[in-house]
Amino acid sequence: MCIHKNHVLPKGGTALPIPFYNIFVVEDNPLIRQGYRMLIDVEPDLFLCGEATNGLEALEIMLDSGPPDLVITDISMKRMNGLELTKYLHELWPKLPILVSSTYERYRYAQAAREAGAGGYVQKCDLVDDGIGAIRCLLGVEPCKECSHLLQRPW
Repeated sequence: MCIHKNHVLPKGGTALPIPFYNIFVVEDNPLIRQGYRMLIDVEPDLFLCGEATNGLEALEIMLDSGPPDLVITDISMKRMNGLELTKYLHELWPKLPILVSSTYERYRYAQAAREAGAGGYVQKCDLVDDGIGAIRCLLGVEPCKECSHLLQRPW
């Protein structure tokens, strides 16, 4: 789907391919989107390949260009909320890892996120501490140290 950084130049100058994971963020709050950018940009193997402010916009972009490696979505957004988006994405691409993030308490919305097809749920207040770990765990590139954010393996 996304064009990403797929080579690095070590001191010798020869480009070496290393795996990169394309992350798509669906969030209506511009400050939270900026926070995701900052979290993801410092990770050498993660790339923020796209952003949308609501589920409908995200769905249109992904239908046009294909799925990323992982989607992070807020729950509460206008036009199409994150749970509706998760249901659509899970129907289109059942193996696509989806991380739902919200200010809502985990116990109230994690079940709804799981039923919609999400693989993980992280409260926004925990993103700095748990966000990258949750992303890596859902991508299957790192074992989980703390798996409380996992709802199910979507693949």
